Amino acid sequence: MLRRLWVIWLLLLASLARAQVDTGRVLVELRITSTQAGRVIIDRGSVDGLAEGDRVRFLPRGGLPFEGRVLQVGERNARVELDDRSLAPEPGTRGETRIPAERLQQAPAPEPRPKPAEDAPEPEASERSTRWRNRDEDYRKGQPLLTRVRPLRPDERPASMTGRVYLIADAIESSEDDRTSQFYRTGTSLLYDNALGRGETIFFDGELNWRDFDVPDNDDQRKSRLRIDRLAVSFGGNRFDPARVQFGRFLQSGMPEFGAIDGAEWTMRTDSGSRFGASLGFLPEPNAEYETGIDFQGAAFYRWSYDESEQFTAAAGYQKSLHHGNADRDLFVVDVRLLPSDTWNFVTTAWIDLYTPGDEFKDPGLEPTQVLARLGRRWDDGRSLDFLYLHSQFPELDRNDYQQVLGTQLQNDHRDRLAVEARAPLASHLRGNARLGGWADEDDDGFDALVGAELRDALVDGLLIDVRGFLSNGRFSSEIGGRALLGLADTYGTWTLEFELSNQHIVGFTSVNDDLPQHRVRFGRMHSTDSGWSLSAHVEGTFWDQERALALGLYLQRSF
Repeated sequence: MLRRLWVIWLLLLASLARAQVDTGRVLVELRITSTQAGRVIIDRGSVDGLAEGDRVRFLPRGGLPFEGRVLQVGERNARVELDDRSLAPEPGTRGETRIPAERLQQAPAPEPRPKPAEDAPEPEASERSTRWRNRDEDYRKGQPLLTRVRPLRPDERPASMTGRVYLIADAIESSEDDRTSQFYRTGTSLLYDNALGRGETIFFDGELNWRDFDVPDNDDQRKSRLRIDRLAVSFGGNRFDPARVQFGRFLQSGMPEFGAIDGAEWTMRTDSGSRFGASLGFLPEPNAEYETGIDFQGAAFYRWSYDESEQFTAAAGYQKSLHHGNADRDLFVVDVRLLPSDTWNFVTTAWIDLYTPGDEFKDPGLEPTQVLARLGRRWDDGRSLDFLYLHSQFPELDRNDYQQVLGTQLQNDHRDRLAVEARAPLASHLRGNARLGGWADEDDDGFDALVGAELRDALVDGLLIDVRGFLSNGRFSSEIGGRALLGLADTYGTWTLEFELSNQHIVGFTSVNDDLPQHRVRFGRMHSTDSGWSLSAHVEGTFWDQERALALGLYLQRSF
């Protein structure tokens, strides 16, 4: 397994030979507020310097980064088309884009002065001299306009609150024994700035959900739950104080791969852009209840940055956890990101467990539990090429992160996947895309492939026709099918109509039952306004030989 890591590092070194760091661009952080397959709404717009055509990189918590292109920009939000139209990322997913620095340096147009009334008396010469005397005696040509304006310290800023409230509703009805499923969620995400007058930032993420499963046996489930995902306060971490301290329940900012904690974290940023820090606290159980108080952790990290643009960073961290006070997991995380704007990009994150003679099913030493890696490039003419590698296996630990597995599974179960993805313009309005991947686990191996084409704005502005064919082959089953999507964008959003036809061939059944054809139809609308409202809704029907299922989905959000 460690040999795979060395291959990844060699690819990184090869990329470094050609890397050119772009320091003329400014990093803008953002989040997804609304999502639909292939397209998302983000919470940044023209007031933040975004423009149509900007590239956006999204950073999901549990996977590789993915990218998209800004299609339409509002004052405080923007619509982004994802490179991979099969993706439907979670709302709240972090992202970033880099915009030219000169966009933020442009001075606003001066407001027109009111014209004096015709009967107003002419001011005396001495009054005119006093009123219009230039007071910028120390200004020198070429300086930024706000050079001599003193920035406000965090504790001098007025108290403010920003955030969002949302409602999510999903319902599924199946003809198989009249099964129904309903899941409703409502919650809020709030950020209070300087509410206590000490320059602090208070975060809150909470959600109330209700679940209703109705099945023909006695396993019906009706349950409501209130869950607090984040409640924390932070101090520092700004131009006046490079040290940042955070208390409460939060996802660790220094090394998010270590997960959420109930505790405290301290980080420090150096003048070069590098960071280091440590954290102590309890690890909430990764379940619906988010129980805490059982597992305790201590962690430390260091993130090196080539320069302030943070386009080339390398990080390493160590986390030690205790389960009911007994030593449990020794976890190392290594993260490398090479993200220049005009050459090859490289991203890799590896979770590496250290095992000791006290572990029952693992040999002593280091073992990569999970590896995510991507090497890719984007060209100005719309071409792109990406190589992906994924590896995962079970770690041995006492914490209840996973369902109980057998010792043989801990020793042998694994999954490795290698894939290549390419996109290229075929004509003025036509773009092609293809993906080829192979995978292997402890029992089997197989491959999958996808080829498609997108026709955009050819007949009507905002019209998208996306056609794709796909297949996969494994030891126990294989699948072949096609998917077609029709989309129409307007001023406030997008209408979509999608149809998919596929057939799954299952090995081991009789010839009468070894094929499972499937038809799927989906109609959706994604809508947003400059006032902060976002709506995503869909209705979907899936049909087999003798069964059917109907799904309804709604996502409504108000940002403020």
